[in-house]
Amino acid sequence: MRETYRGRIDELNYKTIRYPGHLDHMRFVIHDLGLGYRPDLLTQIFDQAVPATIQDVVLIYVNAVGTRKGGLTQRSYIKKVKAQELFPATAIQTTTAAGMAAVIELWIKGELKPGFVRQEEIAFAKFAKTKWGAVVYG
Repeated sequence: MRETYRGRIDELNYKTIRYPGHLDHMRFVIHDLGLGYRPDLLTQIFDQAVPATIQDVVLIYVNAVGTRKGGLTQRSYIKKVKAQELFPATAIQTTTAAGMAAVIELWIKGELKPGFVRQEEIAFAKFAKTKWGAVVYG
């Protein structure tokens, strides 16, 4: 998207917010201990040491500031997706799968051009109307 909107958008960010200290802990485990090269051992350690949960929540926040009809405008979108709310899965599993599944749904319906399709080439209105797009944006 940076290439597509170069010169049209001054700033484009995507951030995942975790608990305080999460980055430092993960950097230590994956890089400092070298477990990034041992995904089998990393998975085994996480499975034994980190409790599984099905009660997670994903918060989605989108904020855009720009010029519209000659005036400076801000628009925001906020959504909370809870685990098990719509599907028998965690919230992170549901929201991670939703984008891909929505695109597959559009492809099956023949609503995408053939070949490589950038995410920004997919009409948001079409995406949001799919079963899976509605999970995140409905």
